[in-house]
Amino acid sequence: MQGSNHGLMQSRASDSASRVTSVVGTTSDKPLTDAEKVQLMIKAQNYPGLIQYYKSQLERSDSQSVRLKLAKTYYRSGDVESALFQLKILKQHYQPNSQVHYLMAQCLYQKGKLTDALTEVNTAITLSPKQAKLYNLQGIIDANLNDFTSARSAFNKARELMYDDTIVLNNLAMIDIYQHKYLDAIDLLLPLYKNGQADKKIRSNLLIALAKTHQDSLFKQVYADGDSSEANMVYHQLEQSDHDQQSRSAP
Repeated sequence: MQGSNHGLMQSRASDSASRVTSVVGTTSDKPLTDAEKVQLMIKAQNYPGLIQYYKSQLERSDSQSVRLKLAKTYYRSGDVESALFQLKILKQHYQPNSQVHYLMAQCLYQKGKLTDALTEVNTAITLSPKQAKLYNLQGIIDANLNDFTSARSAFNKARELMYDDTIVLNNLAMIDIYQHKYLDAIDLLLPLYKNGQADKKIRSNLLIALAKTHQDSLFKQVYADGDSSEANMVYHQLEQSDHDQQSRSAP
């Protein structure tokens, strides 16, 4: 009886395995749709593959949305010149689009063309005045042009429109550091550090402000949990350094 039951169990297990294999085989043999392929390439940051895909789409039929995706992919891959080339085509042949002007502002910012970048982001804001990310970029460009009053206004507008608080607070602290208002910067950044919200940029700006206000004990805590002679060395370097370049933000 036990042998018979064992055989029955094996038979049932074999049937179940066959059904599972059949289902898996059916799923794995099913070809991916174009949308699924694109999502996989985006997830893998396969920029060459995405660029080739979008170019093949444009060869069949020009499209504003596809050309914008191509420009974004070039930008994310680090090829700013190719991104700008596509954006210029979009500006010439299609109706004004805030995302085109926003991406062009990002590209021009990366090339150091700050005045031109500001013109582009201001145009984007005119077209889409409720997009928080536009004001954040506007603030970054204003700050790099040393127009700190306009930069503060832009960052606060971004925060009003629900942009990420940690990004906005760090950008506001960046302005405080530019203006040597180190204690104000600490007031903005230290709560983020204590709440576990401090990324590398926030921590870097906080360390600059702590060094400039001679708070060596707290500096060492933030730098390396109170550890090491290395913290002392970095503290003294920052204490005496020109901080402006270290606190710059990227869009």
